[in-house]
Parts: sequence; structure tokens; C-alpha cells
Amino acid sequence: MARVKRGELVLTEAETFFEAADFARCGTDWSVQRSLATNGAGVRWLAQHLISPRGAPPR
Repeated sequence: MARVKRGELVLTEAETFFEAADFARCGTDWSVQRSLATNGAGVRWLAQHLISPRGAPPR
């Protein structure tokens, strides 16, 4: 709990974690934030799997 109170991210990059509420889509653009429930591995995993209808990877 002390790490959370200091604002440090508790998740490691060992496993993929993401919370859908940390992602938003406006048209073809995506916004994402890292949080206590979303780590970089989760962001990278979704970026690999969310391909636009035109076949271009998300920005």
C-alpha cells in the first residue's frame, strides 16, 4: 500500500495487464494511459491486436 500512496505503479512488465477504461477511441485515433491497472505490456499487446480496417497499425 505504501507504493500506491506514493503514486508508484505497482504492476510489473512480467505479465500483460490492461483495464478497458484506460483506453478511448475517437474515430481512428486511440488514447491510452498507464495506471494501476494498465502496464506497458498491456498497451503493446493491444497495439498489436487492434488493427484499423485499412490495415494500418494504431498510432
